[in-house]
Amino acid sequence: MTGTGSSTSIGILASQVADVHIQGPGGIIGYNAAIVLEGVDKVEVVNVSCVGNADGLELSFHSTRNRIVNSAFDNGSVGPGILLALSTDNHIDGNEVNGNRGGGISLANGATGNQIHANTAFGSLSGPDMADGNPNCDSNDWDGNHFGTANPSSCIK
Repeated sequence: MTGTGSSTSIGILASQVADVHIQGPGGIIGYNAAIVLEGVDKVEVVNVSCVGNADGLELSFHSTRNRIVNSAFDNGSVGPGILLALSTDNHIDGNEVNGNRGGGISLANGATGNQIHANTAFGSLSGPDMADGNPNCDSNDWDGNHFGTANPSSCIK
């Protein structure tokens, strides 16, 4: 799987679906957003490389029980590598998230109960490499990550 696209389109869009598996190796290159998952349940993204897109991966609108595993997000144009918004009980594990303009891995306020483990995030051009917009990270579990900067640094490990 490899796709090169337009700077005004989305590489992969999944909305209101369940039990989807997006499997690499392969790349998503040159899109406005590489992967957008809205209101999804039990979607897996495994071994996918998202490079040179405006945004990497967005998981939003009450998405639950999804796994983003062993993938790369090196976009650098506008947004974060991985963004979770209003999503719970997701696993973000073993990803490389480097050189993104809007931050590395970012959880917006309302993204709670997520597991963020063993990821590497460095070189964010604006914003921290790892960020949690919830007070005291709420019930998000950040553990075993490697990063340069984090906000809040008290609960991201």
